[in-house]
Amino acid sequence: MAVGGVSGSALRVIPVFPGQGSQTVGMGRDLAANVPAVRELFERSNAVLGFDLLELQRTGPDERLRETLYSQPAIFATNLALYYALGDALHPVASAGHSFGEVCSLTIAGALSYEDALHIVDERGKAMQHAAELTPGGMSAVRPRCRQNRAGAEQSDRQRREIFPSRHARSSPADRRAGCVHSGGGGSRSGNSRRGFAQAVHALQQ
Repeated sequence: MAVGGVSGSALRVIPVFPGQGSQTVGMGRDLAANVPAVRELFERSNAVLGFDLLELQRTGPDERLRETLYSQPAIFATNLALYYALGDALHPVASAGHSFGEVCSLTIAGALSYEDALHIVDERGKAMQHAAELTPGGMSAVRPRCRQNRAGAEQSDRQRREIFPSRHARSSPADRRAGCVHSGGGGSRSGNSRRGFAQAVHALQQ
């Protein structure tokens, strides 16, 4: 959770909750050990999810915690644990969230109960996990103004030659833009980065 302030006579707080990808083994452990309200929150989580969420976060393994059906409830619970651990110290004037972090924002606003919100996130994570297993894929981020070092540029050139073996050595504008494509995992598992790169190049050429 990130907390931003707006300048003025008094601090105005706007918490922003992260989504998937911010998980790490051990998150929430210290809070649960020291803050009774956080321990209670994780106990409530276990009742909704049907497994010991805090134990998973304590011990992992990392591969399991990265799976969507576990990472989303874990991040949601930890987001809210961090928020509630601060108690009366926060009086937000607004809140926001990235991806399912929006559900955290709705929860602290009182639009959803903690249990209902966690149930939504749990079902969302299971659905995304199922979709990822049915159709493995990749994700690409296009950075039109990225700055690459020499090694990164050479790697992009090699990838372009592998994908377009019949093309001339000189790169086209679309190829140069494709040099700023970085492929990663889709859903809960790593996808085929070469396929993701090729798909991104194809999209840029349309």
